[in-house]
Amino acid sequence: MPVSDQKLIEGYLKGCKESFSTIVQWIQEVVNRRAWSEGLSSEDIIADTTFKLLANLREDRFKFESSLKTYTQKITQFTIIDALRSHRRAKEMLTVENLDMPLQKNPHELFEDEEKAMLFRRIFNLMREECKELWKMIFRDMLTYRQIAEKLAIHETTVRTRLFKCKEEAIGIRTRIT
Repeated sequence: MPVSDQKLIEGYLKGCKESFSTIVQWIQEVVNRRAWSEGLSSEDIIADTTFKLLANLREDRFKFESSLKTYTQKITQFTIIDALRSHRRAKEMLTVENLDMPLQKNPHELFEDEEKAMLFRRIFNLMREECKELWKMIFRDMLTYRQIAEKLAIHETTVRTRLFKCKEEAIGIRTRIT
């Protein structure tokens, strides 16, 4: 005789082994159909799903609009989709160009990066307009010295000289404000 959803939930929340086994079996049915095709860890999917289900049941998110089995299997499907997205993003991050880069930065490094960006913006805002325009052409537009020279109708050596002076100006500004 099947156990009612309410009794199954009560057992699951109390840690009843039979309730837990029934729910894991429902999760396993979905995992067996979907997760192996992409090389995902079925244990991780089961653990993540049981954790999400437990949280949802504790917060009374299950409204009995469908059966508990359907609800559990939908959570499993969404957990697999999330895992697939993470798996694919991780693969995309491991390209030949960035294999030697760390995959994640710690909070201290992120803070330092933000601090450097803020300092750069302050320096940039205090520079002469001529320097701002040259730097925009170099860093934003990715133009070569030759392309800048053609655009401004000046010699390439003049571009180099102006950029050198702009760099000195930036160093002077940094010294003053730090």
